[in-house]
Amino acid sequence: MDLTSLFIEVVQEDMSKSVKKSSLIKEWLTKDTVPQYVSIRVGNWMETFLVKVLGDKNKLDLLKKKGRNMIITVDGEDHQIDLLGQMEDGVLITREIKCNPDLDRGKTRDTLRREEQIERGLEEQFDVSVDGGIFCPFYYGTFKKDGKFGMIFGMQWFIDTFELDFTVEDFQKIGKSEELHKLLGL
Repeated sequence: MDLTSLFIEVVQEDMSKSVKKSSLIKEWLTKDTVPQYVSIRVGNWMETFLVKVLGDKNKLDLLKKKGRNMIITVDGEDHQIDLLGQMEDGVLITREIKCNPDLDRGKTRDTLRREEQIERGLEEQFDVSVDGGIFCPFYYGTFKKDGKFGMIFGMQWFIDTFELDFTVEDFQKIGKSEELHKLLGL
């Protein structure tokens, strides 16, 4: 078999596999085309938005700031914490925000390792129980089992856990906003 035929065979085998999910941000924005740089920026803005929505339940101010990130140092390594909240004394809730939880094996492993270190670091530093995990704001349910992460928490979990005064539908409306689309150049 010549090289071209071999490559074509590889492409055909791969194309017959299930297609990767569309961008969750693109789906939220209800647009067929969203440039990658816009998706990346929306993901960053989403992290800031979710922290602001928490109001006084946000506890990121307990951490030290490094650049624009709030971090905890564990075993000599700095780790950014995306979401840190508290609803009752003695329990901190932390979540790694993943706007695209479809990661390769290495990034998934690194994310899980980082989350374990963050949980341990918070428990040791603040002498509290820590409830940690992965949160995807574009999964609208409470939680779902995931083959890579074990469990992914969704927007309904976020709203219920922090007793927020909006609905999943309200959150979805943001993504459909013509004003937002215009601002993003979509």
